[in-house]
Amino acid sequence: MATRGGFYDRRLIAAMGVASHSRCKKAAYIPRTRDGEKQAMRNRRSFVFIPLALAMLGLASQPVMADSQTQTYQFHLEAPNVARAPNGDMVSVTGMGTFSVNQKSATGSGSFTHTNSQGTILGSGTWTATELLSFQSYGCNFCGGRLELRVTLTPTGGTPHEGILSVYCIIGPNPPNSAEEGVRLLIPGVINFNQVVTGDNVYIRTS
Repeated sequence: MATRGGFYDRRLIAAMGVASHSRCKKAAYIPRTRDGEKQAMRNRRSFVFIPLALAMLGLASQPVMADSQTQTYQFHLEAPNVARAPNGDMVSVTGMGTFSVNQKSATGSGSFTHTNSQGTILGSGTWTATELLSFQSYGCNFCGGRLELRVTLTPTGGTPHEGILSVYCIIGPNPPNSAEEGVRLLIPGVINFNQVVTGDNVYIRTS
């Protein structure tokens, strides 16, 4: 991924050098249980999302909408989500946005940092959501599920590439046993960050 297809500018990578190690660190991670989130996680989310939770109370008083109606969600990557590629490279991803299930639409953006197995930064930049590919809900109030987005990754000083960003949140009563909190990022023909390392995400239904 570092240089294939001009994804990163070689001169930019050389200029950053080993001194850039400290820019990418693993996110602090609090494992979640299948029987409920950690109390500390609940307390933090209650603080961060008080206005959104109040809005959800209004939605809760309405009848449950049929699947044919619009289902709109916010998604929040609450901390840097880290995934690993088979060669040991790692990517850290942050961001937020919205998506609509039945209209199959998505907007959102964030940042990414790509490091090698020694922690040296190979590249960084921004990503933008361009398409909702799929969403599998694990249940709500704060909602869990698997979100798959088509994204455009734009490295600083490099060539934009298309990718597929999968976001996982295991809040909710119905996550599969194999579900992991975090992200995976596939850049076809370049690299596949397919192993979840750490993550902290949430979806919030708004309509």
